[in-house]
Amino acid sequence: MGSSMLNSRKIASNTIFMYMRMLLLMAITLYTSRVLLAQLGVEDYGLYNVVGGIVAMFASLKTVFVTSIQRFLNVVKGQNNPMALNKIFNMGVLIHIGIAIVFILVVEVAGSIMVQHLNVEPSKLLTSHLVLQFSIFTTVLAIISIPYDALIIANEKMGAYAYISIFDAILRLSAVLVLKLFIGDKAILYAASLLFVAIIIRGASIIYCRRNFPESRRAFFWDQKLFRQMTQFAGWNFMGNTAYALTTQGVNYMLNLFGGVAVNAARAIAYQVQSALLVFVENILVAFRPQAMMLYGNRDMDRFWYLVLLSSRISFSVYILLSTVIGLYCVPLLEIWLGEVPQYSVEMVLSILGYTALRSLHGPIDLVFKASARLARYQLIELSVMLLNLPIAYIILLNGLPYHYVFIAMALVELLNFSLILLLAYRQEDFNFRSYSHQVIIPCLVFLCCITLFVIPYRLFCYSDGYFLVLQFGVLMLYMLVSVFFCILRKEERFKIVKIIQRKISL
Repeated sequence: MGSSMLNSRKIASNTIFMYMRMLLLMAITLYTSRVLLAQLGVEDYGLYNVVGGIVAMFASLKTVFVTSIQRFLNVVKGQNNPMALNKIFNMGVLIHIGIAIVFILVVEVAGSIMVQHLNVEPSKLLTSHLVLQFSIFTTVLAIISIPYDALIIANEKMGAYAYISIFDAILRLSAVLVLKLFIGDKAILYAASLLFVAIIIRGASIIYCRRNFPESRRAFFWDQKLFRQMTQFAGWNFMGNTAYALTTQGVNYMLNLFGGVAVNAARAIAYQVQSALLVFVENILVAFRPQAMMLYGNRDMDRFWYLVLLSSRISFSVYILLSTVIGLYCVPLLEIWLGEVPQYSVEMVLSILGYTALRSLHGPIDLVFKASARLARYQLIELSVMLLNLPIAYIILLNGLPYHYVFIAMALVELLNFSLILLLAYRQEDFNFRSYSHQVIIPCLVFLCCITLFVIPYRLFCYSDGYFLVLQFGVLMLYMLVSVFFCILRKEERFKIVKIIQRKISL
């Protein structure tokens, strides 16, 4: 297997780079959120979350666009055709310039209407409009740079990708710290600072690609067939995933209408936690995705399906490990992170954990459809089912139910969505549902039961301070890791890990 395309060492090294990146990013991002909340205050923090949320919304979609170009790059990369790589890259640049133009036109109109109906003080309307404008152009820069990010990932240069991301996070933290030096409308200043940061980061990505990848050479190129293939793929990909982004922003808007910016601030905290958890899962997929796409391009289907099933089990187990810790220690963790915890934050964080658990299984199945490029039915299901969240959320809030019930309902909708997607994969992609049940669903359910049976008594008898806290946390982590080893990993995978440990010890 060492000489095969399924380069386990490469996947492992890529994963290590991505996790180093993630740990640093998480530390910087969490501290940034704490300082930003302190500088803006709950009201302005909630206001920025609603209006400037367009940047966060597109950040969740950015991976979708990167994956679209990366899919074509990796499939051709397996065929060793440099000219075709350059054509794909240049078509990607043209397509994303077009997307940026459409984005500006749509968001300028829809965003202006949304701002006029926000539940904010009249004195904050000008702030809302200016934050929207800065956020739009920050997002446009992100759209235009997507082909360059895709090129870095397709070439598996995870080290460079990690360094650029860390530099981005440091600049964002600097933008927050600078707020302490100014008096005035800090929400506007922060939005403007993020635009400046985006200019620097996009420039760094472009310069790196120009210096390291010959296929990034810019040239005007037009291929009608390739354009149609890439736009169809990107279009369907965008439509389905936009449903997810619109759902999150739509729910955020409804929470504002029924609860005001204080509820938006709590929701922002919950989504910060969710984003941090999903970053762990996405890093696994980023490491697996280039290899999986090349395997599919070369029709090495046995190894392709093995990667899909393996990444599903790993994604779910990593998420459950982290969410269990957050669920058990939610209040003290939020207090350490934020200092003063906004009202409703704890309930929203706990409610969103179940929804995110199902999303952690979504990514590997999403990879199957993107590898085959047969996206139409898949994304229509995504669009139809995910948008159900909006009327359901409206009914919940209209009837005066607690705000966090919205996220419980979203988890149930996601369960329906995931079930329909698995059914489509079985019918359309030669997806072996029996193998998926035996190798993913059953092991994950057994693992979840083991964790639940341990956590219930653990929660009843746990201590909140001193050496007992350290001891009980160590016992919790040891139990969960042992559960992963025996419940999630297959026999041959456990054997390989034992062999690696024995070899390391013998050295």
